[in-house]
Amino acid sequence: MPFVAADAETGERINALHYRQPKEELAGRRFICPFCQVEMLIRHGAVNRPHFAHRLHCPYADWAHAETPEHLATKETLAAWLHEDPFWREATIELEVRLPEAHRIADILVTFPDGTQVAHECQISRLSRKQFAARTRAYAQMEILVLWWFRTGYLKWVRHDLIQAIVDQQGTRLGISFQKRRRQADEQHPVYHTWPHRVDLWVYYPGMDITDDRLRLQGLELSWDDRQEVWRSVLWMPVRRVLASTADWCEFYDIHRQLHPSWQDRLRHRDLECLLSTYWSRGAVVAGPQETWRLPYLPGWRAHDWYHWLSKQPDGIVSDDELSEDYHYAYWRPRLERATTLEELRAVGEAIGRTERNPLVLDRLRTLYRECQERLRSSA
Repeated sequence: MPFVAADAETGERINALHYRQPKEELAGRRFICPFCQVEMLIRHGAVNRPHFAHRLHCPYADWAHAETPEHLATKETLAAWLHEDPFWREATIELEVRLPEAHRIADILVTFPDGTQVAHECQISRLSRKQFAARTRAYAQMEILVLWWFRTGYLKWVRHDLIQAIVDQQGTRLGISFQKRRRQADEQHPVYHTWPHRVDLWVYYPGMDITDDRLRLQGLELSWDDRQEVWRSVLWMPVRRVLASTADWCEFYDIHRQLHPSWQDRLRHRDLECLLSTYWSRGAVVAGPQETWRLPYLPGWRAHDWYHWLSKQPDGIVSDDELSEDYHYAYWRPRLERATTLEELRAVGEAIGRTERNPLVLDRLRTLYRECQERLRSSA
């Protein structure tokens, strides 16, 4: 049941659970659905908690699950905190934004001055790994990063594959917890509803130099470096946009110079180098010669394959660019060696010429190509 409607005259969001007797306190006002603009009525009785009801079926009703007081309280608490947090407060923060391309209603949509958008999803109920991937993919297709906030009790029992997917997606686990004050039913307030009197926001980030790996964000004076760590996936978005806009290898200075001024202030060159190395380890960026970077470009590229290959490499011996070079060479080598005719070999060579962008990889592949060519000619 929806608890929020918009005032038809002013557009103000009205939460029915904020009123003891909403029918009397809101008498004379007209309400509409924030999404479909259809008129809504207040419902409140001895059995039903206060809520709004559509006069007609809402066409967006299947875009989100039924609202709960906990979910609504979380969204309002999170939005208020984002408005105050130094990392987010310069952005435009909107509650419950309809995104037709993703067939979703974002709980909170944040838009930074350069157009970078981040959705915050507050997940109170259970969510499968498949549902998580599908919803995240829907946002990604709109070039919107999504940050997931899960109920802390659920995070303790969730399957490991979902935890890993969350960490891969956003680098941190974000949690929500509630405190409720039980209220006895009486004549003035005949319905007991479960509106939390306190909502806490948590971040699970063991990498911080703080003893507890679960930190309550409200009231916590994080340093700017710690904020960079918590919201690193957000910082990656404008960097990725710069890399996607060019076909050349980019140096740190090139990337930094092309960032919007609001991001330049946040990302020093040292921070940018650390950010790129982090996303290199996730397979989201490729390291090239002379400390240059670009987005992955291999045909059929899969980050899972990169993870698997990287896990087998020795730590601390080879640099990022050398490992990227080795991986690209290892990607093309079996394709060249599997060729059984000169025509097949030539086709692989043409694919390499079209797609491979690292000149060091190309130099190594030329030698291998000539060896395969001589082998096929001698066996013909």
